Parts: sequence; C-alpha cells; structure tokens
Amino acid sequence: AGLNVILAARDVTAAETLRQQSYFKDAIRVQELDLADLDSVRQCAAALDGETIDILLNNAGVMALPQREETEQGFERQLGVNHI
Repeated sequence: AGLNVILAARDVTAAETLRQQSYFKDAIRVQELDLADLDSVRQCAAALDGETIDILLNNAGVMALPQREETEQGFERQLGVNHI
C-alpha cells in the first residue's frame, strides 16, 4: 500500500522541481502530458502501462483565450484541452 502519485505535466522540468520540493518526493513520478496534443495523451496513457488509477485530480485548463488557437489536431484549444 502507500502513496503513489503521477504528476502529469506539460513542463517536465517545472514538475520535477516541484517533485524535488515535496515531502513525498520518492512517491511521485513525473510524466509528460500536453493536453493540447492527443499524441501526448496517448503516450502518457501508454507509459502508465495498465497501472490502476484510484483517484484522478484534474487541475489544468484553458479559459477565455484572447484569440482563436487550435490544438495539434485542429480542435479549438479550449474545447480540446478541457474536454477532448
């Protein structure tokens, strides 16, 4: 048993810095994930290799972009990042 955390982040360097500052750093694994790129989502899922996820906390999103932007796959960025 115990604590196992996957810190999925677009900026792996920043996530690793955060992991190093954590009291539970040995229980945290940094995994690259860019929600604006479905290929990145697939790669992250493949890296989990069937691991069970008991709790999923989402703390990312895009809102009120000043101009239209698109994801790598051509979806409107807010829709692609927040919902797809």
